[in-house]
Amino acid sequence: MYIPGNADFPGHLSPWHKVLVEWMETKPLTSSGIYTLKAAELSEEAYRIDLTSEGPFAEYLLIENRQPLEFDIDIWAAGLVIYHVDDAADLQKALGYPGQPGWPENGK
Repeated sequence: MYIPGNADFPGHLSPWHKVLVEWMETKPLTSSGIYTLKAAELSEEAYRIDLTSEGPFAEYLLIENRQPLEFDIDIWAAGLVIYHVDDAADLQKALGYPGQPGWPENGK
């Protein structure tokens, strides 16, 4: 029996975490076009858009399709999720987000 919020149905890991533990590889997007992306619960697909390639750290976007299926049954909304990854960030000690005072000019 399904119970909303049940710990038996944890949401899927982000594509960043899946890459980190070598459960998936991302597909690079290097040109504009029309792309399809299966639901994260049903595939090991995610796209990557590189923003910088200079220096030892990368900055990029990871894109996945989250749908209310199987372990993701409790997500609050379905659709594409875009993660901004900055490998140079200092353990997320300087978090920035829309709505934060001074963002994005505050450098976070």
